[in-house]
Amino acid sequence: MNLQVNSDYVAKQASAAAGEIVTEIEKVHGPIWASRQELCKLIISLASAVLVGTITFAEKIVDAHNASPCAGPVLVVSWLLFFASICSALLTLWYAGIFQTLRARFVNSEPQLKEEASKIQANTQEELVQKTIDLVKKYSDAALNAMKPADEKTALFTGAALVTFCLGLAAFIICGALQVT
Repeated sequence: MNLQVNSDYVAKQASAAAGEIVTEIEKVHGPIWASRQELCKLIISLASAVLVGTITFAEKIVDAHNASPCAGPVLVVSWLLFFASICSALLTLWYAGIFQTLRARFVNSEPQLKEEASKIQANTQEELVQKTIDLVKKYSDAALNAMKPADEKTALFTGAALVTFCLGLAAFIICGALQVT
């Protein structure tokens, strides 16, 4: 007995299940991803403002006549740290874009899923069900595979952005302290 799959039905059901999965993932992980993005936007804004302001007024910040000889190099270190924090924050936002494409990845795979489902043939109902499940799992896994590395990278780069921003701020404060002493 040669059984075939109703590919339209499989594609429709897989799409509905994918929609539910995406909604659940967004409900659970969405607030975390959004907070990382907001933190990085704030870091980009603050670090950029400090960079522009301090570079513009560098001569006045590091008064050549009264400054400690270390003040200039410490200020440059703070600039490098602020720049690194901006780069890390931008990388976070780049990888966070993968989260917004999850639903699209499921939708975009539907034609291929439908095509492959139309080619499934089996001799028993159990074999047909197993082949259909395997096919849907293949496309689900393909859509979800990018999520874990993106989540890990956004966590890593968010942490790096925050740490380098704080270190840049500390270096800037040390530069100021060197001016006073």
